[in-house]
Amino acid sequence: MPAAAPHLSGQVLEHMCQVPAIVRRKQVDLNAWYEANTREVQVKVKKPRTRKPKTKQVQAATNALRLGSLNELIAPIEPSMNC
Repeated sequence: MPAAAPHLSGQVLEHMCQVPAIVRRKQVDLNAWYEANTREVQVKVKKPRTRKPKTKQVQAATNALRLGSLNELIAPIEPSMNC
């Protein structure tokens, strides 16, 4: 029966949490890596947005349907029709 693997010490775990893997494994200088692998984004100048001219509502309000009184809309109930 193989022996259980020893656990990592707290100091090793702390080092692993604080130091990135690329630095631990390949001994990479992060400042040099950052300068080599990043570049500034060129910001495109946006044209100001032009608004569409407002179209006039042609007689929309005057041609709207006019509703009558509620009494005219509801048909009277005949007393002979009971549910």
